[in-house]
Amino acid sequence: MTSLKRRRFLRNSASLIAMGSAGSWLANLGAVSQASAQSTSGDYKALVCIFLNGGNDAHNTVIPVDATSWRCYSATRDPSVMAKVSGSPMPDNLSSIALEQSTLLNIGHRNAQSLNTGRSFALHPQLKKLQKLYTGGSAAIVANIGPLIQPTSKVDLLYPSCPLPRKLGSHNDQASIWQSLGVEGTTAGWGGLIMDKLKSRNVNEVFCSVGVNT
Repeated sequence: MTSLKRRRFLRNSASLIAMGSAGSWLANLGAVSQASAQSTSGDYKALVCIFLNGGNDAHNTVIPVDATSWRCYSATRDPSVMAKVSGSPMPDNLSSIALEQSTLLNIGHRNAQSLNTGRSFALHPQLKKLQKLYTGGSAAIVANIGPLIQPTSKVDLLYPSCPLPRKLGSHNDQASIWQSLGVEGTTAGWGGLIMDKLKSRNVNEVFCSVGVNT
């Protein structure tokens, strides 16, 4: 047998062996998936994370529409008003980035604890599907969050009196912190850390959930 034919023979033999092993492995995965699907209760929950790498204008996502809050929102979205407040010169051709109230998607105010009584909110006009989920009780809004080390007020930010995230104000680093709780270059993320914690409470290895039915 020539060297070339020998190499081809070994390669083809290895492929057949690998296919045999893979077939058995895939069959086992199918059995795991089926068993997992049968044992899953009807109250299935999933955590879906959508990361907006370019950032998001949160102030134009969930908008307060009660009279007092709307006046504040409209003022803070108007560059000319903010220029007067800050004393900084602004170009004359800048226009307000406040949304038209008539175009907003009202979501009312569903708060079982009766907090912030008297306030009402709406969503950006493009979030019709999210509005449907919210009004149907399948979505919630968690406000005033961020990758902070501890609760931080505006005064704490302006006159640092508590620890702040590293490189605060750097877009690249803050994007990384949202994903990993560390600045740019961090290799371990919070999702992986959570899985490590969950794994320690389970008998089966995490990779057994590849069927996405656990």
